[in-house]
Amino acid sequence: MGGNGRAVSALFLYWAHLAVYRRIGKTCRMKHAGPDALERLEALLRKLRAFEALKEKARGTFYRRGRAFLHFHEHGDEYFADVRFTTEFERIRVTRAAEQRALLARVRASLADGLPRGRTLKARAPSSSVADDR
Repeated sequence: MGGNGRAVSALFLYWAHLAVYRRIGKTCRMKHAGPDALERLEALLRKLRAFEALKEKARGTFYRRGRAFLHFHEHGDEYFADVRFTTEFERIRVTRAAEQRALLARVRASLADGLPRGRTLKARAPSSSVADDR
């Protein structure tokens, strides 16, 4: 039964792994992004800082109209943003560049939805001359 026991253990670990990943977007507890993780997300942070409607109260923690709007988590080598598009936070994976672009598009749309009619969403001029990453 030695070989069979290993197969059962491997199968159990696989299903446990899937269960964790299914919960990541919902209630899975993970730690807030630390300094090293935020350093890896710096290009994304710079782009978020460009939105006038967002105020960065602490590194990687953004507020909108005095209310928490966006912050980051890390889970192993994966990064996630918790964003309050409605009344509840939504967890969005932002590990890859495409995921970060999708987040920025949703943030831009969300901020534009809150503007009075006839106004446009302005971005602040970048504070440094760092080249835009693609």
